[in-house]
Amino acid sequence: MSKDINQIILDASHLSAKTFLQADTRSWRQIYRIKNDEALFEQRLQSLFWKNISMIHETVPDCLHYHYEKDDQGRDQMVCFFMLVPNDVSMSWWQKIRYGLLLLPFEIGWTPLVRLLAASDYSDEKILSQLNGRKGLQLNRMVVHPSFQGKGIGSKVLGKALQEVADKRQLPVVLSTETPQNVTFYTRL
Repeated sequence: MSKDINQIILDASHLSAKTFLQADTRSWRQIYRIKNDEALFEQRLQSLFWKNISMIHETVPDCLHYHYEKDDQGRDQMVCFFMLVPNDVSMSWWQKIRYGLLLLPFEIGWTPLVRLLAASDYSDEKILSQLNGRKGLQLNRMVVHPSFQGKGIGSKVLGKALQEVADKRQLPVVLSTETPQNVTFYTRL
């Protein structure tokens, strides 16, 4: 049974927000600086990730990679998600307006928006310098549900996508991570 793309994007934004929140990544905490309100922090991350994933999917429909497993009640639950995005993809102003990015100053405030844009520019600059002018793919939002980590699901899904996309197109793949254990994971692949 195939899933509706809107449900996939919603599931991906939920999983990404929950996983980044549980991983306690410093960058997102630095951007938002929300203290003592984890529900608000998760909601803000989920909203931002939904906008980001939706825009990227609209531009590059085949960039989403995911895996579902059954939960305890027998329902499908997304347990792995990531995007492989060509480094030459850009979003139009129309997309930014349609997905509400121009409303971000009112949703999250000017200061967090400035920090978000600075972090995004920094990450883009580092990725572009790694590619050294070559065309390539960026691995974005790689997350595995915490209760499924360490079971090989992320390695399997990412390995398959790397073979089907990066190897087939003969493109290098770059990513940025702030979590030391992720470096070990990614270098194995």
